[in-house]
Amino acid sequence: MRRLTRRALAGSLLLAAFTVSACKRRHRRAEAQPEQAPGTMLSELQMGDARAAVQLAKGFYDPEGNAWRWTQKHFSVVLAPPPGAAQRGATLAFHFTLPEAEFSKLGPITLSASIAGQDLPPQTYSAAGDYVFKRNVPATLLSAQAVNVDFQTDKSLPPTGTDQRELGLVATSIALQAE
Repeated sequence: MRRLTRRALAGSLLLAAFTVSACKRRHRRAEAQPEQAPGTMLSELQMGDARAAVQLAKGFYDPEGNAWRWTQKHFSVVLAPPPGAAQRGATLAFHFTLPEAEFSKLGPITLSASIAGQDLPPQTYSAAGDYVFKRNVPATLLSAQAVNVDFQTDKSLPPTGTDQRELGLVATSIALQAE
């Protein structure tokens, strides 16, 4: 009986030690990647991230597959400039897909963007696929705590009988990245 009690006690202590170390590991991981404070503006928006929704100003539909969203022909986001952007500028990076089904109906699509009312050079996409629309943004446009970025495609799919949405592009992320 004494052996059974010692084994039970040793097993309990081992289980407790494992549990404590597992809790500490989880806690360390959380410290390595701190949570964004509620209400803090983000410089990068992942379309499947619920925190991004408040910064999607207009022209976005609900997320699909917890990873992407359809846009309308005109869409806008509000982004926080990354640290140092007011001195060095930043890069606007919009990751998106031009689906084959859309391209086959519309042909090449031109995407344009503006920040604080200043137009950035447009880009025409002549094939279906995954793309990154990248543009340098001058520091003079990034002095505010938040900037409005407006996008527009020259054409989009109109609503149909089965889908009442105007469909522009499939957005996965939009970011202002430090230079």
